[in-house]
Amino acid sequence: MSDAKPPFPSTFAVVLIDHRHARFFGAADGTRRLEERGHLEPDDPHGFHRHLEHRKEADYKGQRTPEADEFYERVAARLKTAAPIVLIGEGTGTSSALVHFRGYLNEKHKEIDENVVGAERADLSHINLGEVEQIARRYA
Repeated sequence: MSDAKPPFPSTFAVVLIDHRHARFFGAADGTRRLEERGHLEPDDPHGFHRHLEHRKEADYKGQRTPEADEFYERVAARLKTAAPIVLIGEGTGTSSALVHFRGYLNEKHKEIDENVVGAERADLSHINLGEVEQIARRYA
């Protein structure tokens, strides 16, 4: 019996997502490893330090205003051909971009949401490739 890790499927995707950016990882050709495949950042037309812009045009009566969908739409577009998908984010509840993104996929892109096989919280400020792979292997 071999302890060798099986290769990740060629369409496997891992996304690290928070309010500042989304980082994409995929199977490295010819290896059993992941490699970073780029990143996206929210549009920053007003120079708000690359944080998601919140809608202010409506009265939300003390509730947290919803975030602009533009960032989530661009992340979803990058995942249209990916399967399976693992999402990794930080924070909990309404402060979590991971939670917002899952809700966005469920509402706007059910076909992508159906390919999400795992979603986990992690400290993205200190995560390394080995930790990303360790989480991804639980779902590959």
